[in-house]
Amino acid sequence: MIQRGIGEKIGELFGTIFLFVLGYLFAFFIGWEYTLILLGSIPVMMVAFVIMAKAGKAGVQEEIIAYQQCAGIAE
Repeated sequence: MIQRGIGEKIGELFGTIFLFVLGYLFAFFIGWEYTLILLGSIPVMMVAFVIMAKAGKAGVQEEIIAYQQCAGIAE
């Protein structure tokens, strides 16, 4: 059961990381100036990721509370 739940996600994670690194290597090959511009965008992407993760966590918590109230489950 756990294998089915995380098996595809691990493959997607490794694929995404590989494409990310490959993209930077390609950009460095084309022109190091472009690579510096792309490297400057990493902090912006990280901040956006943190904001999205917090918003997603808050949404899941609201769904859990709504489900518990609907199902009559007490904590």
